[in-house]
Amino acid sequence: MKRVLLRFLSSFAFTFAILYWASDGILAYREKPPIEIFESKEEEDTMMEAKIAKHKIPVSSQHKILGGRYYSYDEKTSLVDFEIRFMEMLPLDSHHVLLKSLECIHYYREKKAEYEHTPQRFVIRSEQGKLELGKDNQKIESLFLEKDVEIQGYESLEAEKDPDVKEESLLLLRTEQLRVFFQDKKLETKERVWLRWKNSQAKEIFFLEGIGLKGDMNLNQILFLSNVKTKIVAEIFEQKNKKKMAIEEIESLSQGRAFLEYSREKKVFRLEQEEKVMIQANQAKLFCDRIAFDLQRKEDSRLQIQRIEAFGNVKFEDKNEGVENSIKSGYFLLESPSPEESHLVFRENPEITILDIQSFSILDEESKEKLKKEARRHRLKTLYIRCKDRIEIHKKNKDKNSIEEYFFYDDVVLKETSEKIPFLELHSRKAELVVLIQESDKNRRVPQFFKAYQDVVILHERGKAKGEFFHWKSLSKDESRLELKGNPFLLIQNIAENKVTTGFSSLASEKEQKNSSAKNTEDIEVVSSDPMHLRMLKENKQRILTYKTQNNILVTRYAGNTKEVLGKFSCQKLLLNVTPNSKTKKMEVSYLKAQEKIWWDSKEAKGSAQELVYKEFQGENVLTLSQDVVTQTQEGKMSAQILHYYTGREILEAIGNPVMLESKEIHATGKELRYFKKQDCLEIQGKPAHIWQPDGKGNRIHAPYVTYWRQTEKVSATKGVELTFATSGKDLAFLQGLDKSNSSESSKEKPAKYILKTTEIHAELDTKGKSLRSFETQGDVLIQKAPEDQKIQPLEARGKQLLYRSQQGVLYGEPAEIHYDGNTITSKEFLFSTLKKEILCQGPTKITIAHTNTQFQGLEKSQSTQPLEIFTKGSVLYNQEKKEIQWQEDVLVKRQEDTLKCQKMTAVLEDNKITTLVAYHNVEISSQGSIAIADQMRWNEKSDQAFLIAHPFVEIRSKDFVMKAPIVWYHIKERRFFTQGKDIQIESIPSSKQ
Repeated sequence: MKRVLLRFLSSFAFTFAILYWASDGILAYREKPPIEIFESKEEEDTMMEAKIAKHKIPVSSQHKILGGRYYSYDEKTSLVDFEIRFMEMLPLDSHHVLLKSLECIHYYREKKAEYEHTPQRFVIRSEQGKLELGKDNQKIESLFLEKDVEIQGYESLEAEKDPDVKEESLLLLRTEQLRVFFQDKKLETKERVWLRWKNSQAKEIFFLEGIGLKGDMNLNQILFLSNVKTKIVAEIFEQKNKKKMAIEEIESLSQGRAFLEYSREKKVFRLEQEEKVMIQANQAKLFCDRIAFDLQRKEDSRLQIQRIEAFGNVKFEDKNEGVENSIKSGYFLLESPSPEESHLVFRENPEITILDIQSFSILDEESKEKLKKEARRHRLKTLYIRCKDRIEIHKKNKDKNSIEEYFFYDDVVLKETSEKIPFLELHSRKAELVVLIQESDKNRRVPQFFKAYQDVVILHERGKAKGEFFHWKSLSKDESRLELKGNPFLLIQNIAENKVTTGFSSLASEKEQKNSSAKNTEDIEVVSSDPMHLRMLKENKQRILTYKTQNNILVTRYAGNTKEVLGKFSCQKLLLNVTPNSKTKKMEVSYLKAQEKIWWDSKEAKGSAQELVYKEFQGENVLTLSQDVVTQTQEGKMSAQILHYYTGREILEAIGNPVMLESKEIHATGKELRYFKKQDCLEIQGKPAHIWQPDGKGNRIHAPYVTYWRQTEKVSATKGVELTFATSGKDLAFLQGLDKSNSSESSKEKPAKYILKTTEIHAELDTKGKSLRSFETQGDVLIQKAPEDQKIQPLEARGKQLLYRSQQGVLYGEPAEIHYDGNTITSKEFLFSTLKKEILCQGPTKITIAHTNTQFQGLEKSQSTQPLEIFTKGSVLYNQEKKEIQWQEDVLVKRQEDTLKCQKMTAVLEDNKITTLVAYHNVEISSQGSIAIADQMRWNEKSDQAFLIAHPFVEIRSKDFVMKAPIVWYHIKERRFFTQGKDIQIESIPSSKQ
């Protein structure tokens, strides 16, 4: 009995000593553990020696304690820090004890977190563990657990007293081996570890698997050594409308270390992973070298991601049905500093490529549907963003709306492609975008403004723009504005039509323009010194674009295929409106206004003005140039005060005092000028208007109203016309034949100039031959030769109407008259043929030859001042080639008392002088009371006598006698008859018969 008691006391003393020393002298009895001592042999060696005060108690290896509990107290609070429970304890050596079926309970008694559902009590369970004692066996150094190690974290500090109520653990950690260091309260293992965390509804919200672990007993900070895999049930930030997110779980993989930290006070998990990290949510993946998560715990929901920070070779990709959206950068940050604010940052050469904006798997269905609508509206294909430094996105919640701010830094490239716009690209040093998310409009995203700074370049399928600053701003739902500063430059490509920038439509006919110019597209370049402004307005479901700039504006046109410069346009102020066409719905220029020092120079035209306005007027578009307008094309030049071009009807209207036109075919001046391009017709008005041919011949028209059809070369003039023209040997040659000033050989080569005056004229020009093909007059007509010598009376013709066509003409009158060198021809009508070189005067005809006419000195040698008059009831034919005049029917030549009558008469001219005169049939000459009757009379300029013949006799009658002779001469100067030869018969007349 004594031996048994001794062994019991020794074992009890040893156990007590261990617990006493390990608890650093603080020992309290909560529950007395049952202790059983088994028999042992006296010859057993002492294995360890426990010290109790001054006593040493040897303990052998055969001593075993079944059941026990160890408590560790905090000296300040006297509260249990941790305790060890076991079913069996067996000493192994001088510093190690083997524990089986053990529990190590650690209590977290620091500042309590505001959130109640946080582990406060951690229970470590294992099949067995090796307890390591410190120096002199006074303290427990560590506990090495093996075989199905499990750590569970519970919310309450005290174990549930009611055994029928099972307490749910919030945290669970499993592994095969685990070492617990009690002195610094650390955990460590090299085995695979599984960690699970649950919310208050016992739903798993966090799972982690990895190889190796180092951490504290509170599990606030845990380091996983390699091959970490996590699964997180979380949402991104706090959702105001609590809508269901598309992200249900987030998984991660990494080959290197992972660090998990839990802040109880902030209720935040921080997870860091290293080496070939991959994060996945739905089809979306994020790759990087290192990543850090901040996860916020909520009362009754999944975790919320408050911060994601990724480092090194960051790549985000979201694949859906073979389409991949991706983001690349050296650094990535996603954080939410407060419930009202969130930040997204990409650094170190970030690059974003979105191939299908509606295929993002991480978006909720409502957001996807909105993006689908937006993508369909723009027919968006891809979106590409790149910059050298960083991209920052800030979201702020204000009242019922949210604001998103996008910042891009250093060598920014933004590119968009779509079916509607093949590509839209922007380059700059810096850019920023602000978007308003309206909760009242189903969270509709409305961009507010966009800014780009330094070296701004905007590329587009239809052109590009450059400047030092670009600003787009939304003023309302239906209005926004663009601004481009810093030597702004704008290039618009592939312009099919160009009615405005030319400044003046070409005077070439439509046929000539089609033949002379290919249907190539054009590029338009615009530069200015001051900013360019563009206002975009939606009014009555119609888009209106207003463009405005000023100061040293230069517009340059290039050929779309060769890039050859086609022309330039310059001004100091420019305002432009673009609206959709009502029929085609394509955007067109509806209003343009350019002012101050306007000039343009192109292949089609060049010129200058002070103001240009292009607008819609009475249902059609009108281009107006005003103030000192000068415009010149390949076909001509025009100057005016105001110039209108009606693009629909293609009518050009010029107003000025005067309007001046200079073209290859004609020059013109007037008060108003109109050109009808479709009819290729030119209309000029003035007081009077003037049109002339610029060939030096002086062909011109003066009239209040003149119309010229360029294609047919027809001219119409009304309300008092004066036509000045020069004959070319073909036109109106009969006039030259009558004009004695053209008697010299030299004058035949020099065209004569004539003036035609009438009420109305319609003519057809020969612009190549610089002559008239045909014309027709209405109203009294006067043709007058422009005198080269003012002393000579000019040749002129008068009548009621003049027709000329195919080198034949008719001058009608009541009667018509031709005056030349003081002589007059009157007739019912004059028919002339330039081709035959003839003039036919229809009877009755009268020719009056003035006494001053020296051209007929051979016929008239007297000093009489009376004119010579020739009458006929029939026609008079003048043949210019034969120099012959023929009179028909009842011819009467009268001079004072002398007369010549006959039925037919012919005169031959030489240098416009009558050299030969022959009268036929019933010739009758009356002179000084005598009458000679003959069949024929002949005269030439070499003789002073006219020769009369008849068969059988020429009869001469006087008051005293009647003489008959075969031949009679009439002495013109002496005005007497005489005869000679035989067979002369003289019969006296008695005085009674007189």
